[in-house]
Amino acid sequence: MENLDNVITNSEDDNLKEKEQIIIYTEEKEPIGIISKDLYPRINTLSFKGREVHPWIECVTCFIVDPKDGKIAVELRGKDEIDAGMLDIVSGHVRYGEISRTTMAREMQEEVGMNGYTRPKILDKLIFLGKVKADFAKYSDNKINLRCFSTAYAFLIDDKEKIMANESAVAKLAWVDKEAVKNAIRTSMFRFPYTEENRDTFEKIFENLDKAIIGKNFIGVEEYLREWK
Repeated sequence: MENLDNVITNSEDDNLKEKEQIIIYTEEKEPIGIISKDLYPRINTLSFKGREVHPWIECVTCFIVDPKDGKIAVELRGKDEIDAGMLDIVSGHVRYGEISRTTMAREMQEEVGMNGYTRPKILDKLIFLGKVKADFAKYSDNKINLRCFSTAYAFLIDDKEKIMANESAVAKLAWVDKEAVKNAIRTSMFRFPYTEENRDTFEKIFENLDKAIIGKNFIGVEEYLREWK
């Protein structure tokens, strides 16, 4: 895998090399290179091994749940964020040098504070739910270049008061009934597209979420080991 210095250097933004870096992949998850996160939305296709490909990236998302009432923390995205004003759960891009679990812990602290939870404690309590793939370009004009592999997690909070929206990223935060959140995702009220292609994967994630909330996390250790590779 190579750093795409020629692409970055030839862009109109001279400071891209100083910004957050992400890995881009083919749809088959073959690494292409390392570029600036800011550059990614500008690239629809590029040449890789003699063929034109769409670049894909890794993302993470997390259902923060109060197991006492089954309610989930739902965000209204801030005005300076991509997809401002849309519903979401905590999510973000995996940076170069991170794995999905460390990204998830960082995004949780950045977006909703996680007061009283250290980074190691968050990592210890994250519950892997599954992986889902989405090509936003097929379903929304304003996300034409966003194609991602996303790892989904659950986190069982012990006190809602520890979750506080970072107003620069989250305009509002509400605790919403779990089934209402599922149905809202199914009907495309959330920013991540629920489609015919990923419907079965989403439904498995929902099933694993239900199990996690009642303390029956059936995800095998091999799933976690794959996450750390």
